Amino acid sequence: MRYFQNDIRNLITASTIGTNFTQANVNRARTAGIEATLDIHPMKDLTLSFGYTWLAEAKDLTMQTRLLRRPEHTGTATLNYHFLDRFNVNTSVIVVSNRVDIDAATFATTTDKPYVKWNAGLSYEIHKNLEIFGRVENILGDRYEEVNGYPALRRIFWAGIKLKF
Repeated sequence: MRYFQNDIRNLITASTIGTNFTQANVNRARTAGIEATLDIHPMKDLTLSFGYTWLAEAKDLTMQTRLLRRPEHTGTATLNYHFLDRFNVNTSVIVVSNRVDIDAATFATTTDKPYVKWNAGLSYEIHKNLEIFGRVENILGDRYEEVNGYPALRRIFWAGIKLKF
């Protein structure tokens, strides 16, 4: 478990002027909270990982308002299994609480809804320097927005090759 505090000067953040999105400078800001992680190895090749962040403070110290798009609570749970010497399968769930944002339609301050995202992946090591992989993000195809007005893709399939030098 860790406590953290960041005192930030000249933070560039999203803002609006009238009906236009723009970037703005936050003269002084602070983020502070607690992070906790736990890894459990119930078997040789199985790992369960849990993480939680409580962002107690994410504040524009000049305006005395919460910084945009910084959820107070974020949690993760991950299961990873390595098998048959060359295969790896994993799945994770990410939970994000509501957060202050700018409404993309009205440009007023709003609160984005919390969301849960479930992902999974599989990889196969062909050679010590070559791996193929595939993963699915947002398995349930849920509708959510990480940033107001910009919906996340419903279900995403990825495949690729990883070459190590």
